[in-house]
Amino acid sequence: MSAGLEAIDGFAGVNANFFASCAPTDLLKEDGVLHSTNETTTFEQRTIGWSDPGDIQFQWIAPGLDWPEVPNAIGGYPSLVDAGQALAAVKPGEQVWSATDWAQNPRTIVGVDPDGVVVMATFDGRTEAGDGYSTPALATWVAQELGLVHAINLDGGGSTTMTVKDCWMNHTVSYPSDNDLPDHAGLRAVASGLYLR
Repeated sequence: MSAGLEAIDGFAGVNANFFASCAPTDLLKEDGVLHSTNETTTFEQRTIGWSDPGDIQFQWIAPGLDWPEVPNAIGGYPSLVDAGQALAAVKPGEQVWSATDWAQNPRTIVGVDPDGVVVMATFDGRTEAGDGYSTPALATWVAQELGLVHAINLDGGGSTTMTVKDCWMNHTVSYPSDNDLPDHAGLRAVASGLYLR
């Protein structure tokens, strides 16, 4: 995450896509270049897309498809908030059912508030730094406490990392859990990141 932040001279960033063998398993599109699609599931995936910071959109995208209307996009799972309604949704209108979603784990989210301002957040877990969230509890908290009108969950667990330029060790301000310690050193290599600059 810190290398990505430095490479683009970014201000802040969070980990993004779920991944397998170092490759994203969700839709990932950057400046019109499609890097991956959501091919690992048999259902639609909630995706954030944008042309510029003032044009943020959310849409359910079917497996294997591009989102041609936007040059930048990142898919996530599950959807957390849709039009102000909190629901950890595995697909439109259907609540998550997996044990991982119902367990408390570190989580990463991206969403927008009523003014269209992008909000990225991480929630530490698996160490003394935090307990993490289940995705249904996270959906409720994000809607009620952060007031987001749209939000999706990004990769979590040991991938959950937030970086802010020139803060803490290697710009890492969250408490990544891969070393099982409540410090900033438990970083994991991730397949993609979402950065602000």
